[in-house]
Amino acid sequence: MSNHDSVANASAVLSANQVGRGWRKSSYSAADGCCLEMIHWDGGVAVRDSKDPEGGSILHFSAEAWGHFIGAVKIGGFDR
Repeated sequence: MSNHDSVANASAVLSANQVGRGWRKSSYSAADGCCLEMIHWDGGVAVRDSKDPEGGSILHFSAEAWGHFIGAVKIGGFDR
């Protein structure tokens, strides 16, 4: 299974009110607000769009899927 498949298969959309406070934004975030926020939650990681924290979708990834995603990012797996 590829890293992309692991991430896609492990994600589930959650409603915004299912996750509380404690969101973190990457130190590499763009000044224009185009970034994601994450929180450790329910044995994995939840991710949301920082521009729409209250109304947008939240994706939940298992710890294993998040690890595959981060690993792919570190090796340039999503670079164009």
